[in-house]
Amino acid sequence: MRRLRNSSSILCLALCPWVWWAATALAAGPTTAANLAAAAPETAAPETAAPESTYVVHPDELRRGQKGYGLSVFAGHEPVRFEVEVLGIMHRTTPELSYILARLSGQGLERSGVAAGMSGSPVYFDGRLAGAVAYSYLFSKDAIAGITPIAGMRAMEALPSGDSRPTGSPAAGSPAAGSPAAIAPTWQQMVERSFSPDALQQGLQRLLGSQATSLDGGGLQQSRPAITWTASGFAGPAQRLLSDAADGSLAPSLGGRGDDRTPGTTGEIVMPPAMEAGSGMAVVLVDGDLSLAAHGTVTERRGDSIVGFGHPMYGLGPVVLPLATSEVVTVVASVASSFKLSNAGPLVGTLDQDRAAGVRGHLGVPPPLTDLHIQTHGLTQRRYTMRLAQMPQLRPLLLGVSVLGSLDASDRASGRQGVDLEATFDLGALGELRFEQSFDGDDAALGAASLLLNYASFLDLNPWQPVDIRRVDVRLGQYNEARINTLLSAQPESRRVRPGQKLAVVLELEAWRGERFRHRVEVEIPSTAPPGAYWLMLGDGTSVDALQLAIEKEAPNNLEEALDSLRRLRSRRHLTVLGMRAAAGWSVEGEAHPALPPSLRRLFSQGQTTEYEALRLLIDQQQQEVLPWPMDGALRIDLEVLPPRL
Repeated sequence: MRRLRNSSSILCLALCPWVWWAATALAAGPTTAANLAAAAPETAAPETAAPESTYVVHPDELRRGQKGYGLSVFAGHEPVRFEVEVLGIMHRTTPELSYILARLSGQGLERSGVAAGMSGSPVYFDGRLAGAVAYSYLFSKDAIAGITPIAGMRAMEALPSGDSRPTGSPAAGSPAAGSPAAIAPTWQQMVERSFSPDALQQGLQRLLGSQATSLDGGGLQQSRPAITWTASGFAGPAQRLLSDAADGSLAPSLGGRGDDRTPGTTGEIVMPPAMEAGSGMAVVLVDGDLSLAAHGTVTERRGDSIVGFGHPMYGLGPVVLPLATSEVVTVVASVASSFKLSNAGPLVGTLDQDRAAGVRGHLGVPPPLTDLHIQTHGLTQRRYTMRLAQMPQLRPLLLGVSVLGSLDASDRASGRQGVDLEATFDLGALGELRFEQSFDGDDAALGAASLLLNYASFLDLNPWQPVDIRRVDVRLGQYNEARINTLLSAQPESRRVRPGQKLAVVLELEAWRGERFRHRVEVEIPSTAPPGAYWLMLGDGTSVDALQLAIEKEAPNNLEEALDSLRRLRSRRHLTVLGMRAAAGWSVEGEAHPALPPSLRRLFSQGQTTEYEALRLLIDQQQQEVLPWPMDGALRIDLEVLPPRL
């Protein structure tokens, strides 16, 4: 993502490490309670805990030079105190919100600047909660922060809990403009398996990157989503994709989950001994053998409800995202980017609101998760278990990058190779969707990840009804060499055939290294084939599926029809033959009618109905053979059917 270059701009801390620059390395460690007591500022308050008072500060009550304090974690789990001095108020940067501008100090902030991961750190004046550290000036030499007033964050408490989507809409709503959702593929792309090779990269940029929007004419900037991410288990191409997409906000991984637990099949909840104002919080999108999480700070806890960040994560409104504790190992001060180096801990609840003033979650509420099981074989045999956040806008991207990461963890995801993919989606009441495909070449692993991303996008973002993807099972075969064989020619033993005749066809193919070989297939001409021109289309299953769609022009009218059609799609390992003859029919509202009576044909030709298209060919037969290797290409064979012998 493009970075802002204006030194007077403010970017959201929101866990984003690239927005807080410092001139030198961090030298000071966390201040102890004794040190804090000895150097207490003029505002008296507990040193490592939030006051119990529910009274809050309005920005208009503050004056320049007023001293306060904040709470955040700089090592471990315990919130400690840093100092705050009011510089002024940024009035009405949005119609609803004014922001407090303050200088932070203590805990080494003078040298590191405001560190990524402090987003949401509560700030108090006279023992009253004022708001959350949320913004910082880009390239600032001082730890100057914008503070989101707590009143806007508390307004989220009035919102209903859980998913508030209208009945019949896609889960958690359709993807909003600028959301991190992968773009749903068209039906044509699904049949042809023709997806953009950049779909995963572009989707991850929306998931991890930043989009800056000016809030006023004076340079205050809000970045969404500007988030510090930690990823464990990812290496090679998957790690590079994540790092490039995050544009500097992906912190070095320390190995993921700090509790070292093996994930189960449900979102079990572990209640932490304390999760309070100033505690670290993590939003976990991938949990398990591979993990991906965003880190920030809790602003306030009231009962089992917490608010944090002080800015949106994505601004999606109602969300359903796993909430976990966060352990801070240390603060890394850098001229390039200062950030908290953190581990995601056990799941403790669910984030259910993502709004302009921050995020809201509930402790003790198990998050819905999609189980992902990946098995690799061929070069090595490995099994990986993950659980994915069950957000339709996010889940396809999480599935795609998890598959790419598993291939790399098992052996490699780059360089020339062959990959055979078999996948099963458990759709609950809609049954299972199984499909397979083969990929060869330098981008074989990325091709497999892209296919799964697009299948999940089609299901999650379909226009008909919500889909309950309960579990995804993936089996990946890896091979050191590409195995694709290109179809060069097809020679029938005769071009004049009779109904019911078995016709031998010899295929000539070329392997990827240039060796040529032949393969023989027998095609049975239908006994009902009328005399006249007859055509065979022969090739790999993917190419022939695309041809069949072009001939019959069928398109699903509901999700059940789409699933039935997807289950019939073939892979490049299926040598497929279509037998075709001339026909006078129509495709009506996506359904082929190749043999309509003359009266209906006249009706369509006179334009007295809609959503129709003329058909010129009738597919008279289909047959397929599973090959031990994938092939590529399709050819037409022209035949003449003679009258049957008497």
